[in-house]
Amino acid sequence: MHRRPTFVVAVSAAAALLTWLLFRAGYPGVIYDSFHYWTLSRIVSTEGLANLFSRVRMYGYPLFIAAVTFFSDPPPETVRAVAAAAQLAIYLAAAFYAARVAKRVFRTPRFFGGTYAVLALNPIALIRATELLSDSLSAVLVAVSAAILMGVKLLSGPALFASASS
Repeated sequence: MHRRPTFVVAVSAAAALLTWLLFRAGYPGVIYDSFHYWTLSRIVSTEGLANLFSRVRMYGYPLFIAAVTFFSDPPPETVRAVAAAAQLAIYLAAAFYAARVAKRVFRTPRFFGGTYAVLALNPIALIRATELLSDSLSAVLVAVSAAILMGVKLLSGPALFASASS
């Protein structure tokens, strides 16, 4: 059995190192959709939400980018690095929450460690966290929703899902 704080710190550090390596191996700039998000975040940072207009993008992710850069106007490479760090932190927080739910649902501490390690070290999710795209945050939303549903099942018992399947 592991000590949870030490384990979480070690796995999180490994995830951060792996993310950094993946970030360095990825395309060095912002292109295509990433460039459009960066451009929209600049509008949010310098002119405010009222001046944001895009036929193809909502304001949520550009607002997120503007917020993590403290509504400044840094170069795209800096924005990409800051957004990657923020997305990794959000992803690891979601993995931690999902691991806590799994521990409660399955009633054993082993599920915490296994769930956290598998989620936190998922290379596909870590690659997505390095990109200046909304994919990482969307995946976090889905994962947290699934964890909440697992918790609801725990609190209400199997009858909640039995009625849905009949």
